Amino acid sequence: MGNATAQITLSMLVYERTGSPLLSSLTFALGFAPYLLGATLLSAVADQYPTRDVLVACQGVSCVVVSLMAIPGAPVPVLLLLLLILL
Repeated sequence: MGNATAQITLSMLVYERTGSPLLSSLTFALGFAPYLLGATLLSAVADQYPTRDVLVACQGVSCVVVSLMAIPGAPVPVLLLLLLILL
């Protein structure tokens, strides 16, 4: 739920800053890339560790990334890069 909220909010922010509906929709679509890449590349790694430890680590990374996204005046390319890191 929190990641979806961040994805929608970031799309709205990109639209507000750029005025481009295309860039805003691409930002929303880019929000699904971590799920696609993470499931493909990291699922085998995650299976090697206890579930609780993996969940806590992922939520910790997500918290830090969303906190960095909340910095006022951050450039749009930096926000998009942070969106890709969001787990």
